[in-house]
Amino acid sequence: MQKIHSIEMLYKRRRNIPRPKANKAKLRELILYIAFKSEADERFGKLKLYKLLFKSDFLSFLRFGQPITGYEYQALGLGPAPMHIKSLLDAMQKSAHLVIRPRDFYGQKQHRPIPLRAPNIEGWFTPNEISLVDELIKANWEKTGSEMSDDSHTFTGWKFAVRNGTIPYSMALVSKKASTHAVIEHAKSLEEAARQCLERDAS
Repeated sequence: MQKIHSIEMLYKRRRNIPRPKANKAKLRELILYIAFKSEADERFGKLKLYKLLFKSDFLSFLRFGQPITGYEYQALGLGPAPMHIKSLLDAMQKSAHLVIRPRDFYGQKQHRPIPLRAPNIEGWFTPNEISLVDELIKANWEKTGSEMSDDSHTFTGWKFAVRNGTIPYSMALVSKKASTHAVIEHAKSLEEAARQCLERDAS
């Protein structure tokens, strides 16, 4: 999928942009998969998990035309994070799917997600999705969560989204050369439609 270099191109592609469908079970399994694959990564903590989830969903949208989990992402101070991720992690801990273990990481507190069971891949993920996630884990292995957070601040969708607002997946189609003001206004216009779709699918 090609990136969009003008607001006019984004409007032309609008009809082909699929509305995401949030899948809580798939997000849960993706969290477990990333945590399982990152067990040997001493830099892996909740912040890095959030950024790997973000990159997985938005890069999947860019490459394949649809995100992996379909979850909306918030534009928080430390970069994008899935909506309601804290409550989902709390529920996963109560159900003994994983544990969040605080520890000291070179003088900084790290909250490390540790899987308590193997992720369920069969029936949830395509080979392309798993390959993409593996690629991102490998590419960011040497980075800390803070470094990935800094990287996410260069993403147009985060830079211009309203703080604590959501980032439309259509922003993945926008290059840094695009007219940012026009693009973000258009992305905002798509946001309500996407939210209504998510609410309808969740009901």
